[in-house]
Parts: sequence; C-alpha cells; structure tokens
Amino acid sequence: MKKGIIGKKESEQAHEFSEEDIQFIQKLNEKLRKEEQRFLALHDKLKPHLTTLCEQREIDDFNYDTRLGVFAKGRDCNARYGVVYGDPIWEDKTWSLFTDERSREFLEENWNELRDLEHPLSDIHFCYTMHCVVFHSHLLWKDILCIEDVWLELKIDYQFLSNDKEKRRFHKLNKERIAEDRLM
Repeated sequence: MKKGIIGKKESEQAHEFSEEDIQFIQKLNEKLRKEEQRFLALHDKLKPHLTTLCEQREIDDFNYDTRLGVFAKGRDCNARYGVVYGDPIWEDKTWSLFTDERSREFLEENWNELRDLEHPLSDIHFCYTMHCVVFHSHLLWKDILCIEDVWLELKIDYQFLSNDKEKRRFHKLNKERIAEDRLM
C-alpha cells in the first residue's frame, strides 16, 4: 500500500492507496476527461445557433448554467452526507469548463496539485473536472473511492428583455462579441 495525504484533507488520516484505488482514480479521471470532451463538443455545436438567435433578435441574450454533481454507491458514504442513494453527495454550482476567454489548452493542462509531491497519485494527469472533485470538494479519499457517477450539467438560459434601452445595449454587445468570435 502507498500512503498519501493532501493538505486540504488534513483532517483525514493519510489514506493508504491500494493498487485498486489508484486504478479506480485513473479510470474515473479518464471517464471525466471523455465527458468533458462531449460537453465541449455540444457547447461548440450550440453556440453558433444561439449566436444566430441573438443576431436575428429572436432572443436578447443567453448564458450557460453549468453544474457538477457527484453520486456515491456506498450506503455509508451517502449516510455521511445525509443523502439517500440517487442524490448527490457533493455539487459544484460554480463549475464551468468554458468561458469566452478560456482556451482549449486549459483542458489539456495537468490539474493534479499532487504532481510535485511524493504521493501515489502524483503521476496521474488530472483533467479539470477531476481536479474539482478532488481539490474543490469536501470529499475525503474514501468518499472519492465510492463515486458511482458524476454528472456534468449544461442548461441554457434564453434571455428576453422588456426594457428597450437594455435590449439595444445587449444587441450592441452581442454584435461586438459575435465579431470577436468570428476573428478567432
């Protein structure tokens, strides 16, 4: 068994990682990376349509509401968080894979904060979503090892403004945003 501790989880004793634990983390990370790619492919497919709706003034603006939900398979793990099976043990409502300023290189970066440490997981190239689960959550290693599913949610808010002055302002901003997007 390999020992590893991370500063954020100081209250947890050093978790002893078995080879199965390490393989589980690797597989979860790869699954999340694939879901990130699907998620972004859908975003890339939807954005031109949403932009066209703004150009044609069918909508005044739009924005994305993204969430990350973590679900556990163990009764003990669910009980620790006071949830029943099927409810998330942790949610990140501020999680987002994309902004207009963020480049694709963002997703290729290694988000593993353990990479420079003597840690059993230091050699794993974490995707951004795995980073969020491990480093932004309150989840202990034993909880992370009970993860059954992770949901990446994308909801689109279509915005319709009633104030004509605001509408003109939004349409002007949208024209500028569309022109910038076309330059990229």
